[in-house]
Amino acid sequence: MAKKHNQDLRKTGVHKQNSIQVTEPDELMSFLLKKFPGKSRTTIKSLLTHRQVSVDHKIVTLYNHPLATGQLVVIHWSRVPEETHYPGMRILFEDEYLIVIEKEAGLLSIATDKETDKTAYSMLSHHVKKEDPKNKIFVVHRLDRETSGVMLFAKSQEIQSLLQEEWKNTIMERTYTAVVEGTFEKDHGTVTSWLRESKALIIYSSQNPEKGQKPLLAG
Repeated sequence: MAKKHNQDLRKTGVHKQNSIQVTEPDELMSFLLKKFPGKSRTTIKSLLTHRQVSVDHKIVTLYNHPLATGQLVVIHWSRVPEETHYPGMRILFEDEYLIVIEKEAGLLSIATDKETDKTAYSMLSHHVKKEDPKNKIFVVHRLDRETSGVMLFAKSQEIQSLLQEEWKNTIMERTYTAVVEGTFEKDHGTVTSWLRESKALIIYSSQNPEKGQKPLLAG
């Protein structure tokens, strides 16, 4: 079985990437040379230099990076493209199951009747399709347009369902920090308002309870 596994690893022309679990402590360069005896030291160095090797989903470029038993080493045989800048958001973490982003205020989470392209969802959809046109992403939760924060997207419906099923049990409390203008008469208390969204997607406050949604900010 081990012999067949090593033979499969050498078929780099067939596989876009190989995933190998570490079975004993080693250094990354030594580990890769052992697993791919047909590859020269120069080739392995090139893979590391061009950020084509990751350990436990984190890109590693150091030749002497220590490996521990149980870690997962992934080699991408195609050159990893330079990190793309997406206006209004930053990718914090990505693996085969999830994408975690930091969304800035002003960016829509998903499309609306007025805006379909400049959203976190559309940009991430384009991001995953660059690797494979069949790839998709799935919304797990949302953040309001003017709210910044961390968002989670799934890469399959199965992962989306699992996360959403446990969402209420996992997320026990949400905390928001608001920036306000003016001077408050008291340094703590409760501010109640009703928020409306215009056709231009601008959020504003209304004093009419029948014309808006009621958020609650407590300090």
